Amino acid sequence: MIRNSQQVNIGEARTRLSQLIDRALEGDEIIIARAGRPVARLVAWKQKRAARKPGRLRGRIRVRRTFDEPLPSDLFQSDEP
Repeated sequence: MIRNSQQVNIGEARTRLSQLIDRALEGDEIIIARAGRPVARLVAWKQKRAARKPGRLRGRIRVRRTFDEPLPSDLFQSDEP
């Protein structure tokens, strides 16, 4: 979630990069501009979630034997004339 946004020019970004990175880590968004036009965005890096592990829920989920059987016909009948 981005807290604040600030635009800085490239020269200022070069001299204050460490400070700008610290602000990005705190949740701020830094827009880097060239001649007043935005060209890049500095935000904190988000780690990807851990890889899924197959079989992790084994034994916790049950599928009934009737799962693949046809649905009852009265389920499809409409009450409207």
